[in-house]
Amino acid sequence: MSSSLKLEGLSKASSPSDDAPAATVYPLGDEEQKSLTKAALSHINSMVHHINDHPDQPFRPPPECPASDVFKAVRVGSRNSKMALIQTSSVAAALYKAHHGFFTFPVSTHSVQGDRDKTSAFRDLAKAHGNKQTAADTAKSLWTLEIEARLLAGDIDLIVHSLKDVPTTLPDGCEIGAFPHRNDPTDALLVKAGLPYKSLEELPAGSVVGTCSVRRTAQLRHYCPHLIIQECRGNVDTRVAKLDANDSPYTAIVVAAAGIVRLNLEHRITQRLSGPAYTYAVGQGALGIEIRKEDQKARELVACIDHWPTRVRCLAERALLRFLQGGCSAPIGVHSAFVRTPAKGEPNVNDNHYEGTLYLTGTLLHPDGGMEIRAHEKGQVKCTADSETIGKSVGKKILDLGGAQILDIFKAM
Repeated sequence: MSSSLKLEGLSKASSPSDDAPAATVYPLGDEEQKSLTKAALSHINSMVHHINDHPDQPFRPPPECPASDVFKAVRVGSRNSKMALIQTSSVAAALYKAHHGFFTFPVSTHSVQGDRDKTSAFRDLAKAHGNKQTAADTAKSLWTLEIEARLLAGDIDLIVHSLKDVPTTLPDGCEIGAFPHRNDPTDALLVKAGLPYKSLEELPAGSVVGTCSVRRTAQLRHYCPHLIIQECRGNVDTRVAKLDANDSPYTAIVVAAAGIVRLNLEHRITQRLSGPAYTYAVGQGALGIEIRKEDQKARELVACIDHWPTRVRCLAERALLRFLQGGCSAPIGVHSAFVRTPAKGEPNVNDNHYEGTLYLTGTLLHPDGGMEIRAHEKGQVKCTADSETIGKSVGKKILDLGGAQILDIFKAM
C-alpha cells in the first residue's frame, strides 16, 4: 500500500484476514472545541440530577453555563443520560463554531423507554417488541422512537444519536443527515481497580467478565473459553461502578472504547480489543444526526460536520445488518476501512465527497461461541449506494456460509 494514500479510519498495518488496515484511535477534536465541551460538562452533572428527579421534563442548560448561548435557535434533542448529553454538547458546540454564531442550538433532553428499564436484558426487550423477524431492530427503537416522535411533530429540529443504538430502518419522514467523524470503534477491556492484569489472556481461568452485549459474549466465549461471561447492564459509568464495587463479582468488564473516552475515563482502559479477531458493533464509535427528510435547512446546517469516510463505512455496516435482520440480539460484528483513491493532479482540499476503496468484514457467531462465520468484501465507492451494495454483499456471503441457521437459532430463542 502506497504511503501517499490518505487513510481514513485506518492505521497502515494490514489485517491478515481481509487485507483491510486495522482501525485506529481518533482524536476528540481541536483544542477549542474540547475546551468549550469541557466547560459545558461542569454543568451536565447538575442536569443529570435534575433529570433523574424529573425524567419527563425537557431541560435546558442554566444561564451561567459557558455554552448556554449556543442553545437557542435550531432545537436539538438528546436522551437524558450523561453520555448522551456529552455527545450532544460536543455536536452543538461544533455546529455553533462551524456557523460562526449565526445559528444557535438549544438542547432539550427526553426520557426514553430503553433508559427507563435499566434491568431487563436486551434480548428480553427484543422479544417484547416487534415480530420475530425484526424484533431486535425494533427493540432498538426503545432508545429512539419517543424522541423521533418529537422530531416528526416539529418540537425539535434534529437528534444526536449514538449510531449503534439507531435501528437500520428509520421511521417514515426521517433520515440521518450527518455522520460526524467517527471515534475509536473498538471494544475495551477494563480490569477492576487494583488488579494487575493487562489483557484478556492474563485473566486467570474462571475470572468473571461482565458485558451487556450478545456479540461480546459470543466473541469472549469463542476466543477466551477460560473466562466466565456474565451480564452487566447499565450506563457506562454505572457499569464501571459495578466493576469497582467491593462486592463486585467481576474481574473485568468489556465496553465500547469510545464511550469510556467520552466520559474522560480513558485511563481505565486496560486493553483495546482490535482486529482481526475482535470485530465491533455496527456503527460503534459513531454518531448519527437525525433530521426530518423534508427539512432542507437542517440538512444544510449539519452538512458541515458530515464526514464522508464515516458515512461510507457506517452505511455499509448498517446495510449488512439490515440485510441479516440481526439488530443487537444476534452476535454480528464488523470491521470497516476506507482508503481514498489518490487524486490526479492537485487534490481539492475542500472536496468532502470522493472516491475510494471500502473494505468490509462481517462476522456472525453461534451463541455459545463455538462457531464463527466471517465474510469479506472490498470495492470501489463513488456514492453511498456503492457502500450499501458492499454491505449487502457481505451479508449474503454470511448467509451462504451457513449464517441463516445461526440466525434461526436466535429468532427461536
